[in-house]
Amino acid sequence: MTLRREFCEKYGHRLLPTVRRFVVLGVSWNGGMIASADTEAEGVFLHGRDRTWKGLAAVTSSHPSADELRAYIEWKATHSAAV
Repeated sequence: MTLRREFCEKYGHRLLPTVRRFVVLGVSWNGGMIASADTEAEGVFLHGRDRTWKGLAAVTSSHPSADELRAYIEWKATHSAAV
């Protein structure tokens, strides 16, 4: 996550000059992967956010594949020893 954040801060605006907002999203089963943070440098904003897989599925309810994602997450939770 640190490398992604540093990449966005150092190179994001150079590679994508019309983009003013970047997001580093940590997705995990239990959360706590990264701290939520907002920074701004030279008019470019970087947002760090943390979500669980179930939380991500809940946010995407308007996506055409939302039901498939929710079903996959439920299947993965049932069949994974890591959850």
